Amino acid sequence: MKLFRRDSATGKKRRTLGLVMSAGLLLPMGAIAAGTLAVAPASASVTHDAAGGSTYHAVQPYRLADTRPNSGFANSQGQTLTAGRVFNIGVAPSGIAPNNVPHGATAVVVNITAINPSDAGYLTAYAAGQTVPLASTVNFIAGQTVANEAVITLGNTGDPHYGEISIYNFTGSTDVAVDVEGYYTPDTSGSFYVPAVNFNAATLSTAVSPTRVLDTRPGSGQQGAGETLGPQQTLSFYPGTTTFVPGVLTPIVPSSATAVVLNVTATNPTDTSFLTVWSAGGAQPLASNLNFLAGQTVPNRVIVPLNPVTKQVSIYNSLGNTDVVVDVDGYYTPLYGTEYYGLVTPTRIADTRPGSGLPYSGQTLGQGTIKTINVPPDTFGPNTGYNAPANFLGVDANLTITDTTDLSYLTAYPSTAGSTPPLASDLNWVAGQTVASGDQISGVGVSTPSTAIDAYNFAGSADLVVDIYGYFAGGVAVPPPV
Repeated sequence: MKLFRRDSATGKKRRTLGLVMSAGLLLPMGAIAAGTLAVAPASASVTHDAAGGSTYHAVQPYRLADTRPNSGFANSQGQTLTAGRVFNIGVAPSGIAPNNVPHGATAVVVNITAINPSDAGYLTAYAAGQTVPLASTVNFIAGQTVANEAVITLGNTGDPHYGEISIYNFTGSTDVAVDVEGYYTPDTSGSFYVPAVNFNAATLSTAVSPTRVLDTRPGSGQQGAGETLGPQQTLSFYPGTTTFVPGVLTPIVPSSATAVVLNVTATNPTDTSFLTVWSAGGAQPLASNLNFLAGQTVPNRVIVPLNPVTKQVSIYNSLGNTDVVVDVDGYYTPLYGTEYYGLVTPTRIADTRPGSGLPYSGQTLGQGTIKTINVPPDTFGPNTGYNAPANFLGVDANLTITDTTDLSYLTAYPSTAGSTPPLASDLNWVAGQTVASGDQISGVGVSTPSTAIDAYNFAGSADLVVDIYGYFAGGVAVPPPV
């Protein structure tokens, strides 16, 4: 790879897609109708105590469930989700070697794909046995196959020794595929220290993540410029682990990192296809991270382990040609106890739509505006039984854009990063589209200079919905056990 100059942020993602959406159906605006929900059993609970936080284990992604007929997955084959249905999936232990999520895990990182839905709607993923929360995980229109990654607390529906997640489908029918990318275990448990790791924000001098580390578009000035992916082609690259970032002399992801948090965007595709991201050097897994149509620009968060020797990750494209843009949001290192993951039930903290009845109601984002969203500390008593940690340093959020009027993109970053948005994007859309993407944002919290997220909208107007899935909190660094 060569070292290139930085490209201008204004030249990004100019493809259009003729999708027409009924946005009012795609996102819960208030309490979900009780008649559509499964009743939580009295014995339901979160499977394992995570009050002290959790640490993360990255795995090569693998498919856990697929509801399509003849999918070959006995736990889910033929179980298409109909309107109002709640689908429970056993995760820990999953029994799938060699990446089995163990008994004792507190949360799982999953990529959830809605496949060929019959209507415009959404999916909500949450801890099994709990009430369906006011949140959404995947948003779609009829016929659209779309994916989103999320960190979901593990619960149960009566058996305290089995970790499960639930997926709720709002309306119509849709098939669902679930791929596992990693899991969290209790911070204090000596059984899972290796390779448990903790989240850190990727930094560039005094600037805070995200940072662009790959852009295959010709003339991008970034690593990979001009290396558009063809059909069944794989590209391996350094996600900030070398000096292949314009103007950066030292790596933004250290050599000790074991996994990275990426925002991966497919743009300019010529065919319906998907991307798979995994640790370079290993066999390509049966999993997908992004699904898209010809001409569509689609982003998604991906948490992926690094090759322990080369520190690279690989991206595979199935059909046609597509460009790929990658921003690094953070990384995991074996610094035990420095930051852990605190679990909460997905909780809505912002909804700018008029009449939402939630914070920031009626504060639609205009063109070129930056909306500051305050993250409330330690205010929720969620169904998991654990509040947000009082000393949180970052958040795990799901960002959803709706009621869009123009081709545009959103960049989310800590308010401490300054008034100029970084060269990165979290969501991309066309007029009338509703899209969602997970995001891990460090440098936001009561133990940092700011407790707020800044969200920048490039063009047109759009409403923003923010759901919090978890918090990163500080602790005392301790060495791993011998």
